[in-house]
Amino acid sequence: MTLWPKRTPTRLPACSLLGGCLLGVALLLSGCGARSTGPRPAPGASAPAVSSGRATVGASAPSSGAPDDVAKVTSQPPPWPCTGWVAGGATAYDRASTTARVFGAVQPGDPVAVVARDPSGWLAFSPGTAQAANIGPFRLRWLPPETALRLEGACSDLPVRVSPPAGVCFEMAMAATPIRTAPDPSAPLLVTLPADGYVAVTGRDPSGWLRVDAGSGSAPASGAGWIPPEAVNVNGPCHAYLGPGAAP
Repeated sequence: MTLWPKRTPTRLPACSLLGGCLLGVALLLSGCGARSTGPRPAPGASAPAVSSGRATVGASAPSSGAPDDVAKVTSQPPPWPCTGWVAGGATAYDRASTTARVFGAVQPGDPVAVVARDPSGWLAFSPGTAQAANIGPFRLRWLPPETALRLEGACSDLPVRVSPPAGVCFEMAMAATPIRTAPDPSAPLLVTLPADGYVAVTGRDPSGWLRVDAGSGSAPASGAGWIPPEAVNVNGPCHAYLGPGAAP
């Protein structure tokens, strides 16, 4: 068995102990400066989200895509190119006509993101509602010309957009859609309705094909045509065509 020699414990000099104490006091004093008295977030916690107290028809903003895109409701008006401030409240419509469906009421003081104007003086804004199936002009909501509205920003350069007429059922193309000469997939192609295009619906076949007026909207053609059931995507008063037993 190997025996290790007994070792005597090492004693630290008094000066080392004193130096350590002085160093500790200096570190404590260095941390006695001004500190924030407010609550500190927990490690890894994010700042609380700011939300609006209410969501109204006018509290919306266009996204970075097309000018009539729909965006989230925000707590404060973002820097829209053109902002309209409704003075005494107003009624907004789905299309630029008082005979169109009422979209809702804009409350006094609510801002709206004005994105276009109609030749007759109606102003179009981007609403804060989800509308995934709508395209182009059908995503807009309209304020009558007599609306008391204070405009701020680049409002003199608003594009002119013609609203689809009220009281008409329209087929809206989410993608390029064939319009055929008869309600049959083998019938000759009349024209292809481009994505974001629209045409007026004039009837319906019992098998589900929609009869449309190819010259009524944005299709580069004229005459009657037919859209297959799998492409049906309508907007407006369409119950007469899509209801049970509707005749073409």
